[in-house]
Amino acid sequence: MNRRTRRGTDAAAGRLSGRLLRVCLSFSVGAALSLWGAFGAFGEPLGLSTIDGQTVTSRMGGFVVQVPQEYEVDRTGGSWELSRQLVAQMKSTDQVQVDFAASEVNEADKSYIVNMGLVMPADDGTGTSFNVETLKAELAQSGLDEAAAQSGRITLGTKEYEYLKVDYGKLMADSMRDYLNTAELSDLQKQTVQAYIVQMEKMLVNDFYIRQEGNQIYVLCQTYSADQSDRAAAFLSCLTPYSGIEGWEQTGETGWKYRLADGSFAANCWKQDELGLTYHLDNEGKIQYSAWIQDAGGWKYVDELGHMVTSVTKAVDGVEYTFGADGYMEEGSERPKEEFTLGTLEGNHYTNPWADLTLTFPEEAVVLKGDGSSRTYALVGGEHVDPDDPELSYRVTVDFTEADVELDRFMDVLRQYGSTEGYQVDSSENVELGGHTYRSCRTSTRFADGTSHHSDWYVRQIEDKFVILHFDYYEELKGQADQVYQSIGQ
Repeated sequence: MNRRTRRGTDAAAGRLSGRLLRVCLSFSVGAALSLWGAFGAFGEPLGLSTIDGQTVTSRMGGFVVQVPQEYEVDRTGGSWELSRQLVAQMKSTDQVQVDFAASEVNEADKSYIVNMGLVMPADDGTGTSFNVETLKAELAQSGLDEAAAQSGRITLGTKEYEYLKVDYGKLMADSMRDYLNTAELSDLQKQTVQAYIVQMEKMLVNDFYIRQEGNQIYVLCQTYSADQSDRAAAFLSCLTPYSGIEGWEQTGETGWKYRLADGSFAANCWKQDELGLTYHLDNEGKIQYSAWIQDAGGWKYVDELGHMVTSVTKAVDGVEYTFGADGYMEEGSERPKEEFTLGTLEGNHYTNPWADLTLTFPEEAVVLKGDGSSRTYALVGGEHVDPDDPELSYRVTVDFTEADVELDRFMDVLRQYGSTEGYQVDSSENVELGGHTYRSCRTSTRFADGTSHHSDWYVRQIEDKFVILHFDYYEELKGQADQVYQSIGQ
């Protein structure tokens, strides 16, 4: 009798669904990072707000806001999928940057409010500026009554804004009512349309507050369900004037500099930008690029984008160095640069000189080498690794993915998605594996029979790639998974 029969169909179904989730999750992390496009690509400072807990200070917007505790505040839309999607949609191109996002969502009631600060160029190359008149014209082109929208001027913080308030849900519902009154429909069809109308009226309200300063446009956008109109107004009342000058500033030919509160520019020091990336400023206050910087604790390096490199193995002039989370080069980590490879598999032993990684599976494991594409891993091995196999299993994968975001952000996404569908994050820390430091995220879920399923990630960065080791196993087979874990070496 196999384990599935012994444990019972219900328990097996729960285990299988949990396993499928973890397998699918390992593929979805890349998609999740794409969805979280509000991070933006690596680049120069953006001159955006500072976010300190629930406090947002926006020099560009001219306000500081102490956001109520019930809101999640960041630049991505928080942990709710609806909120993240709205933020990602508003950040339609790399030219649009998210200054901040403060959101709250009630998934059960379909009630939500998402407040976003957006920064965009006044001339984005289309010849059409983002302003109230443009938005009204878009309403008319959509067949909606632009006269039903409210517009005017208002002062928020220290700045004056144009505004446009559009109850898209009501406008669409009114348009459908006109259709309902003129179309020849059966009673059943009328009931169906009427139900849609009721849903639409609750669905979507947009308030835009817009101002232009120089070659940039600042937009405070509130998107919410109709029942949240009072809270949208209350959020605006939280905005207080801010006229400070400290922060990143673009200075024409000299590029980005950091202006201090006394009006001078910072020099010979490190400064972070809005995304948590750290730059070194020379004695003229300019960002340094592709340079070694001697600091009190040793040597650090800033790459071709000016970012202090952290938690990465990086080649400089043909030599690879490993840098810690604090940016310091680890003494003795130097080695000749290795060319990227998917590694080799001999029996159940895997070797990859580029990743400085070896590991060995138990004899009974099935081990397969893939092509490392978006559809296959570089390596997968274990017992009963097919997600449709009902037997208890353990599965270990090795994957190399493009490092399109900073490692810290990648781990944020792993932790976020690692605590879904009944799973919890058991630990998140640095661990030493095979002579290298990996970031870990260990998750698990417990079943009704007292056993558990585990899904653990270990990640390090080499150049522009993440090395991801993923252990997916049932508690009963932890010993086999541990054998692979303990075999990891250089």
